[in-house]
Amino acid sequence: MNQLASCKNPGEFNPVQELILRNAFQRNVLLLPPSLKYGALNANAEYEQLAMSYDSLVSQGSPNRTESDLCMRDIVTLDTSRCKLSLNCLDLLTSEAPAYGYQRTHQVLLLYMLQHHKCAPRLSPPQLYEELAKGHCNEILGEQNAIRSLALGMGKYKDLYLEQATICGLWGYNEFLNWRNAQKRGGVGEEALEEVEENMEASQEHGSWILMPHLLQVTKWGGSCSTH
Repeated sequence: MNQLASCKNPGEFNPVQELILRNAFQRNVLLLPPSLKYGALNANAEYEQLAMSYDSLVSQGSPNRTESDLCMRDIVTLDTSRCKLSLNCLDLLTSEAPAYGYQRTHQVLLLYMLQHHKCAPRLSPPQLYEELAKGHCNEILGEQNAIRSLALGMGKYKDLYLEQATICGLWGYNEFLNWRNAQKRGGVGEEALEEVEENMEASQEHGSWILMPHLLQVTKWGGSCSTH
């Protein structure tokens, strides 16, 4: 996601990314405001062991960048008359295999995009999307606790931390919606923080793709065209 945000020259996009951008802003996908969920996640889960090995785990799991782009392409180009998603994308979205960092975070983002597609009810009951997201965001919350416990965690993993908070916040989990706390821990600038809040409020008011540019922007801080 931050790769798309960081590429300013259209020639830097590969064909899959160009297809995603051409199809992302369409009527088939409608982002609606989340219902806030208080206390739904296990905020007191053990994370000390994860913190000890986080540097070696953070890049493990699926989807990698290519898999994420291909699945996102499949979602935004779904034919609403058939609503048939590729098996590779479905397997990726429903996988409970261990994943960390951007890999698990992108699972949640892709799941969110699919949940808000017109085809979503034909592919799965709404409860399944919620349960899958809850499981992923529970694990991500543990990662955030681990990152905060590391001496250099909030410096080294600031971009990841903010992307995790943004994407799990889209599902309404209160644990990820305290932006002032994220600013204090992550050293995020006041101007950028205000943009986050304005985009969240605008999305809740209009229920549209208005938040998508922000999702592209929030992962751009400190990222090059191939950050992850």
